[in-house]
Amino acid sequence: MGQVVKLSDFCRARAAPVEPAGNDRLVPIELASGIMGRAESLAKITEYGLRVVHVHQSNDDPNKFTCLMSVSDAIWMNKNILEQEPASDQEIADRIGLIQLLENMDFSMTENLWESFARQGKFSQT
Repeated sequence: MGQVVKLSDFCRARAAPVEPAGNDRLVPIELASGIMGRAESLAKITEYGLRVVHVHQSNDDPNKFTCLMSVSDAIWMNKNILEQEPASDQEIADRIGLIQLLENMDFSMTENLWESFARQGKFSQT
């Protein structure tokens, strides 16, 4: 079994001013943060005061799961990273590209994205 992590234990007082959308899409946190590593992604998410992470269990293997966050939260976080963190020109370009990718995602693209990642084991942890 995995370890339960309460993000509220790690969050600063500052909270994201993002209105929750009932039909907001979900993407893996590694994609949303632009960081390839679950622990590093969760650290960045909590650094910016986001508290909602969805955990999806794989249909193929119940011991694998994928952590997901809403696209609107991911866009908000990435814009704040650009505003608040020093970065090289290449890192800025990559972050802007990530924001554009997130803004242009449609439902058909995200519908199977996280399940595909879970099946491949790319963003899953056992």
